[in-house]
Amino acid sequence: MTYRHPPLAVAALLTLSISSAAAETRYVSDELVITVRSGESSQHQILRTIKSGTQMKLLESHKETGYSRIRLNDGTEGWVLSQYLTATPVTKQRLTTARRELSHAKQKIKTLSEQIKQTQYELSESEQRGQALLKQTEALEREVTHIRNIAGHAPALSDQNQALKADVIRLETMVQTLEQENLLIKDRSARDWFIAGTGVTLMGMAIGFVAYKIRSQKRSSWSEL
Repeated sequence: MTYRHPPLAVAALLTLSISSAAAETRYVSDELVITVRSGESSQHQILRTIKSGTQMKLLESHKETGYSRIRLNDGTEGWVLSQYLTATPVTKQRLTTARRELSHAKQKIKTLSEQIKQTQYELSESEQRGQALLKQTEALEREVTHIRNIAGHAPALSDQNQALKADVIRLETMVQTLEQENLLIKDRSARDWFIAGTGVTLMGMAIGFVAYKIRSQKRSSWSEL
């Protein structure tokens, strides 16, 4: 018996029966437990059972048998009924994923909020430091202006300094002169007091001598009587 190729219609039917979406992701639909079999019928051996939400890769799909060949994440390959497969995750899994994404988003928002607060705090500190530096700069500028003004009047200040020095020397000379005169006055006063005291003493001695003479003469006159 000679082997012949199948007619074109049969070949086209076979081509249409195989999905072009090879290795696409599929999920078991909600609240089901289905079997993974070794072939495309309920008489083939059951390799394992899988629950709804199980992720797998779709390798091929046959419409005439209603089965699809899949590969699980652990590498197991087999056939499952195509009616139990969906291109989107089941509601429960989507809800779990949404909750996980929401929690992640909240955590990210919290982190961003803390970063914003930290940035605002750093900006506030930077503004305060900037204001302090601005005040220091203004103070330094005023000091520099003052120094420049003093430098501009340096010749006049030098003349004033020389005049003040001359006044100081003149005043020191006057003080020394007054001190010398005071010493002379003190010495003269001491001499005058010494002379006056000596004169008083001599005068007292002279008066005493004269009085003695007078008394002596009187006694002599009485004795002659």
